[in-house]
Amino acid sequence: MELTDRAANPRPAGPTGILLVSSDAGLEEALKEFLSPIKNLVRLPLSAQPIKDALASSPPLVIFHVGSTSLDERRRLKALVELVSGRAPILLLGTQVDGTTLFDLSGELKVSSAMVWNPSRGLFLQRLAQGIIRRHTHGGDSPMAPAET
Repeated sequence: MELTDRAANPRPAGPTGILLVSSDAGLEEALKEFLSPIKNLVRLPLSAQPIKDALASSPPLVIFHVGSTSLDERRRLKALVELVSGRAPILLLGTQVDGTTLFDLSGELKVSSAMVWNPSRGLFLQRLAQGIIRRHTHGGDSPMAPAET
């Protein structure tokens, strides 16, 4: 009976746009300025179910905020990245972390790219996100072009 109810009333598709997996609302506001010209930015909490629900809408990019590279943070991040892996490109965005450590982590997790966030590098983030999305959706055939301002 429960299966019939689910089939008759499917779940909504969920949020569309670039997903930011972070507990930092301030980071979301800072990123919106640069990523909104590409796609809407939707922040999700650091938990599995909201991420699973959001993946139903086939997001063009998932950005994981890395605020620490402690062992507990790495374990949590690995579990969440595994949910997304193969279903959407992943970008690790570090704050208050060492760049070398972040890039080592990105290799370990096999994500598309990683960068340390700094508001002065906002345009670089915009072009990086745009390139990842184009490479993923067009198989690498689309040229890099800056967003219209």
